[in-house]
Amino acid sequence: MSGLFHSLLSKKHAEPECLTAQGIAARLERMFSEAASYIIIVSPYIKLNLRLRDILGEKKKAGVDITIIHKGPFTATDIATRHFQRSNLHAACFLTEKAALIGSMNLYDYSQVNNDELGIYMEKEDFPGT
Repeated sequence: MSGLFHSLLSKKHAEPECLTAQGIAARLERMFSEAASYIIIVSPYIKLNLRLRDILGEKKKAGVDITIIHKGPFTATDIATRHFQRSNLHAACFLTEKAALIGSMNLYDYSQVNNDELGIYMEKEDFPGT
């Protein structure tokens, strides 16, 4: 994965974008919808809204590898290729083969509506092999 971060931060790519909660939610939906190879979700608390659950379910059916790392209870294990529970997790980031979003927001409806959140979104401009 370090290669992904290096490639996302190189000069060949778009400038990172700072997002608030609404922007994070919109970017995540687009990131997940556009993923063709893999999705990695790292969020202490996860409660998927119906739209994200449908997107992730369709992606899993299409063969996209979905890895979820969480802290708290997680009931949508059917949409994950793999999921891991980490009792000390205190990080939130979301990765695909084309983009990365690192921020403070849990993948939880409450966080999107009630909290002041911040995220940094990075996307590659040029995707070799796609």
